[in-house]
Amino acid sequence: MQAPESTERKSEKARKKQARPKTVRRMPKYGVYCFIIVLILMNLLFRYPVEITHEVGADTTFIDSLASSLSNEGYAKWVLNPTSLFGLYALSYPSGVPFLLSEFSQMSGVSIEGTIFFFGIVLGIIGALGAFLVSRELFQNEAFAFLVALLFSLAPFFLKDTTWVGSARGSVVALIPIVLWLLIRATKSHDSRFFALSIAIFLVACSLHRMGFLMVFFFISFFFVSSIHKVTQRIRFALVNYERLFRVFGTVLALSGFLFVFYVQILFPGYGGFNIVEVYGRGAFFEGTDHGTVLLNMGVNFVGKVGLAIPIALVGLLLYVWKRPKRIDEKFVLVVILLLVPFLSLRDYISEFLILFFVLMAVFTLVYVQKRNVRWSRVLIVSAVVFLVISVAFSWVMKDYWRDKYVSDTPISESTFDTAMYVETYGDGILLTNFGLMAGRISAMTDSPTLPLGGASTHWHGPQQLIFQTSTSPNLLFFPLNELQTRRLNYDEVTFTTDEVFVPKNAPNALVEWETILRSAPDTTEAENVATKYDIHYVTVSKIDRYRFLSWGWRPSVFLRDIQLPSAGARYKIYENSEETMWFYR
Repeated sequence: MQAPESTERKSEKARKKQARPKTVRRMPKYGVYCFIIVLILMNLLFRYPVEITHEVGADTTFIDSLASSLSNEGYAKWVLNPTSLFGLYALSYPSGVPFLLSEFSQMSGVSIEGTIFFFGIVLGIIGALGAFLVSRELFQNEAFAFLVALLFSLAPFFLKDTTWVGSARGSVVALIPIVLWLLIRATKSHDSRFFALSIAIFLVACSLHRMGFLMVFFFISFFFVSSIHKVTQRIRFALVNYERLFRVFGTVLALSGFLFVFYVQILFPGYGGFNIVEVYGRGAFFEGTDHGTVLLNMGVNFVGKVGLAIPIALVGLLLYVWKRPKRIDEKFVLVVILLLVPFLSLRDYISEFLILFFVLMAVFTLVYVQKRNVRWSRVLIVSAVVFLVISVAFSWVMKDYWRDKYVSDTPISESTFDTAMYVETYGDGILLTNFGLMAGRISAMTDSPTLPLGGASTHWHGPQQLIFQTSTSPNLLFFPLNELQTRRLNYDEVTFTTDEVFVPKNAPNALVEWETILRSAPDTTEAENVATKYDIHYVTVSKIDRYRFLSWGWRPSVFLRDIQLPSAGARYKIYENSEETMWFYR
């Protein structure tokens, strides 16, 4: 007679245990602190410059020149309109990074180049801590949050853009987790302070880089989910039969949007900012112009930039879509992803912008398995550790990949630095070069004007037209500022790749004038007019190709050939090292 009572008592305890609300298991504070310390140390280790003695990348030297001008002059010469701060006005550039670099340099006494080094490390740590916050908010688990933070902060492309690089894209990527966390807190707590702070950081991100405008999808998702969630909560029983249909419809719609945009780019090459067939027609493993090959190369490219989390992230996204019931924060993240998926093939910005979401979906796969297969907890732990080790090793290998493959991502060499020091000591006027990347580096090191503008990308127009000074035009390089005329683009002219909303109408085309002098003989009227206008006295030639200049490919130069002839007369060599030679012209 005792057995039935004991059985009944056990079953009653079991029912009470099931009835208790599940509490989230929190890690002890000292464990969280240890995780954060390890996270910071890993970021410091990976961003320590090994075999690098100077700043890296073409964009870095361009931003360095803007920050140096700001420090030297005390104001930003390129800010002509409030929209100039966001790079939307003529002859401007997003000004957040130059302002930050200049301010820190002036307060600390550290050079702009040294400030860029510390700036990248700070961005890496900010991104890691932000990813930890947002993933802990979503998963309610510190271990999984640490995994997300580590994979995100050590993602190859984010790592590349924050290792002694002044590129503004890395600063936007570092702020994405923070904005996302603030909006999640706003959806759950209905506290307007979180939303107001997210708006403030969004505006800061837009001033750092134009990629920051992509955060507008966060706010679209926020308002959509906040309104729809209230409706679905009230009539959730009536909509339960349509929930699966809605999930399938949303996923298919996002995938169809991506395929449509991808197909349009195939039909109209260059419409999305670059020729997708030309860029992805040849990859590390596949080669061809058919749709399948281009798509495969795009996937391999994303893996190289984001990390090995992408294949698992695809599985995690399907599980995330199928998961039910969903909290409001989970719905918010899902809507953001579905809104951004159609734009995956547009420019490199999207792949970098979505790094956090790829990592979140990859780790969600582990979360999903852990919740449904408690018996396999040890297997899951081993799998997570193996995945983490392989991913970190992959990031370590890939962090130097772009620097070794693309000359525009290489650091300033000691030879170019020596050339810059010679120019700073003995140079006069504007230095003419045959290689834009070299021009940008010398300008950054000397704070002196060079041609062409913009570094490796050889700009037609840009803020350097307003900051460069010469002895003949001490105020402005090209023309009086009060004569600048601008035109606002029509709505039908604005595309996904538009940089400026207000374009200059009468600013001289610096690229055309640079090409004019290099195509002309030194004693012709064309060459003399350009040389007089820009006060050119010296010419620095890259030994990569002494008699040609790089502008959309290497082109022959009559000017460079003639000034280097033995019979050139008064035109003679005044400086030479292993990479460059400098010639006196006039």
